[in-house]
Amino acid sequence: MKKTIGKGLFLTVFLACTVVGYFFSEAIPRLNHTFFAPSGDGLQAYYTALYHTQHDTAYWRMNGMNYPQGEQVFFSGCQPLVTNFIKLFGLADYTVGILNALMLLSIVVCAAVLYLLFRKLEISTWLSVSGALCITFGSPQIARLIGHFSLAYTFAIPLFIYLWIIFREKKSLSVSLGIGTLVLFFSATHFYFFGFFALIAVTAWAFFLFNNNGKKPFIKRLSFAGAHFFVQVVLPFVLLRFFIASIDSVTDRTESPWGFFQYKAIPETIFYPFGYWYDIPMFRRWFTPSLNFEWEGVSFVGIIGLTAAVTSLLLFLKSTVIIKPKRFFLPFKKEIYNILFYASAGGFLLAVAWPFSVFDQWLYNQVGYFKQLRGIARFAWITYYGLGIIGIFLLHEITKKYKAGFLPACALLIISGTEAYRMVKLTAEKIPAPLDVYVQKTAHPDYAPLAQMNPSDFQAIIPLPYFHIGSENVWLAPEGRTYEFSYMTSLFS
Repeated sequence: MKKTIGKGLFLTVFLACTVVGYFFSEAIPRLNHTFFAPSGDGLQAYYTALYHTQHDTAYWRMNGMNYPQGEQVFFSGCQPLVTNFIKLFGLADYTVGILNALMLLSIVVCAAVLYLLFRKLEISTWLSVSGALCITFGSPQIARLIGHFSLAYTFAIPLFIYLWIIFREKKSLSVSLGIGTLVLFFSATHFYFFGFFALIAVTAWAFFLFNNNGKKPFIKRLSFAGAHFFVQVVLPFVLLRFFIASIDSVTDRTESPWGFFQYKAIPETIFYPFGYWYDIPMFRRWFTPSLNFEWEGVSFVGIIGLTAAVTSLLLFLKSTVIIKPKRFFLPFKKEIYNILFYASAGGFLLAVAWPFSVFDQWLYNQVGYFKQLRGIARFAWITYYGLGIIGIFLLHEITKKYKAGFLPACALLIISGTEAYRMVKLTAEKIPAPLDVYVQKTAHPDYAPLAQMNPSDFQAIIPLPYFHIGSENVWLAPEGRTYEFSYMTSLFS
């Protein structure tokens, strides 16, 4: 069994590396000079990381913005845990390459984690390999390679699910500490990950408490769940919040940033294949003719996820009519798939902001600090991975029970493969050639006026239009190459 897992894991990693190498063949040889995103949030992420590693004297302050106080690193988008490692070991000259390499490596790690997860769930080897690759390369997080880099770590959510499956088997403190460490690291990388992990953990622990078949008294289950939930979720949150508060000198940071109800999904952006080859015009008639949505809200679950969604819903409805002992509202016999079903449903509801829209936004006004998670549509990523895992399980079941089930399973995997191909291809095509201003640095013609100036004669660079990460409610959008020139002027001076 271990040899089979080892061979399958090697094949998964090999194929994932091959796909990454093929699509990103132009970028990989020049990782340290290629900006995956030469403008917008992506360029800001490179700038903050470069400034922090090359110019900041403190590890937890970023002085390249928010003049004159500077900014706390966790709000600058510079991935402080990664960039501080770079600072500590004197690798500042390789900052861009390290960031790019980590993003590409995370794709391979995601495929490996999903393969191990499927094998842990006793899915057949061929389905584990193919399913891991399709789900990985079709992930909506792949698109973050050209924008929000700290959200591009595709393996984070699958790894959390995998570790929780291991915990349910062993129920040990060491595994809980591992989960807590994972939560702390990724929450410090981008706080959205804490929201993702918390939703899955709350769903999983709810099942532990209320679906225990009466084996242990509720009080014992509650104390056990409380202790481990504290280690896995509460303690990382408290530690991170305490640390941020202790080093944050900003006193007027908004608690209600703009965008919470703008950066949301709609059901169609999660369950309809916009732009895919089977986006047939006649199907469009079933949906709103003029859809208005932000790109943030696009997190299509894929054909396997769609299959899982429809099947799960039918099984759920069946469970409400045909009441079997201890199976009411439980579509699946195995607990892990019920957890993923409800976590996926929760992710969907949060992504479309449904619970926050009712009762005159009463709930929204109660969540306090969590209003910072204004890109609420990203919770659909939980739906994507949850339904993807359920979908592969369903394919395994149909191929195990019916010999003819192999054909529809292969058909769905082929379609899923085309979805993954499209996602990676479109992302890779948007990665431009190396940014000439950064590659040439002081030798670039646009640097000439700066070379004639004495930086010590000035206190700060304040570009017009003025842009910053301040209120998150009022700003002027930079135009043209304002981002590029101001960032590079700051870095080179």
